[in-house]
Amino acid sequence: MDLMHHSKEEFIEQIAAGNKVDTGDWMPDDYRQLLIKQIHMHAISEIMGAYPEKEWVKYAPTIQRKLALNAKIQDEIGHGHMLLRLAEDLSAPLGRGREDLLHDVLDGRVKFHNVFHMSAPSWADAGVIGFLVDGGAIITQAMLLASSYAPYARMLKRIVAEESFHMQFGESVVLALASGTEVQREMLQQAINRWWPAMMFFFGPREMGPQSQRMLEYRIRTMTNEELRQKFIARYVPRIHALGMTLSDHELYQDPDPPHFWHYTDPDWDWFNDMVHHNTGPMSQARLALRRGAQEGLAWARHAALQAHATIDVRAATL
Repeated sequence: MDLMHHSKEEFIEQIAAGNKVDTGDWMPDDYRQLLIKQIHMHAISEIMGAYPEKEWVKYAPTIQRKLALNAKIQDEIGHGHMLLRLAEDLSAPLGRGREDLLHDVLDGRVKFHNVFHMSAPSWADAGVIGFLVDGGAIITQAMLLASSYAPYARMLKRIVAEESFHMQFGESVVLALASGTEVQREMLQQAINRWWPAMMFFFGPREMGPQSQRMLEYRIRTMTNEELRQKFIARYVPRIHALGMTLSDHELYQDPDPPHFWHYTDPDWDWFNDMVHHNTGPMSQARLALRRGAQEGLAWARHAALQAHATIDVRAATL
């Protein structure tokens, strides 16, 4: 979509008509900033999301579970770096590179999803993360497949496909625990109790702020927070009940008449917001410390890889 000589109004008209913005196309400054915000946070959340599960690799009950969880973690880190590549392209005109984007989480310039500030004290949590958190991510990312920014939508095709395998891993762990001993079933029930309120916050507040509204106008995203949350609840309440598990939300019920809206207890918005914006969650600082160790302790490896790549490019140019 070549809009180099057009106005923001014409840009919005083209977006509303279903046209996509591709690499190198002109875009309004606020569209670029919103894209960077969305993709940057998505990338960092993928990377930070590996840490709660990383804790359980060495404690996985079988070698098969250990290998599957390790592969899942590798995928998540890979997703983060793929998305950082997009954010890096968008940020280049602003003079910001990959290292800047990675350091932003340590400096508090970018946030990561509330769920990755939470503790994961049992093996059941590793399963529930795959079952509920990756399930919620699939719902959100499937919506973003229709994003007006074509490179993001294309990349998400691969990410969503891989996330479906991650969700199946979680589902497999959850099914095994649900059909296990009373101790295992209770472990699963406690994990569901921990994660359900976090998932109600996961999709964001009912009333979307100006930036989120602008994302809808630009079709960076195509559904509201509440539409995504309703889709999640409708999908997962029957699944949880089918496992023989319960949900402790006594306000949870569905209207009998269309559109069959689900009512639920609001999460503690203030607590979750403070956790995300000020890193005050149960595991926020511990996981940021792990990220800082990886970022700073392995800087030499990234530097060496970049030097090797530059040397190969120079040699190829002289052939």
